Amino acid sequence: MFSRLHFMERRGSGIKKIIKEYKAQYKYSDDMQPEFVSEHGGFFLTLKNLNYRLSEKEKIKGEDKGEDREKKREDIIRERVALVFDAISENPDITIKELSSLLNISKKQAETAIKKLKDANRIHRDGSDHDGKWIIDK
Repeated sequence: MFSRLHFMERRGSGIKKIIKEYKAQYKYSDDMQPEFVSEHGGFFLTLKNLNYRLSEKEKIKGEDKGEDREKKREDIIRERVALVFDAISENPDITIKELSSLLNISKKQAETAIKKLKDANRIHRDGSDHDGKWIIDK
């Protein structure tokens, strides 16, 4: 109908654009891919929230009863440290406040992840907290 009324450029181009733009986002993973459903009554597009992450407490609550709680906690911390490292790699000028906002974690959690990276000699800060930048150690 929209094609006949000349309200669209061409059919089918929007789906490719949506997928391309969604895949380009920082927090995108394959399990977050947009879902398209076409039924007799309509067309539905589901875009999953890339900023949504279960909190550590929710992840631990949802664990299988046989899993070790401490191991699960360590896995979550290890994942958080990896996310912080990736964010610093992409933007060496990023602040702790920006990290906590970007990764949807508390300031304390970001500071703890940075401390672990510093202790492992993976990063160090060059300059002040306000004007400095992160340096990745080889």
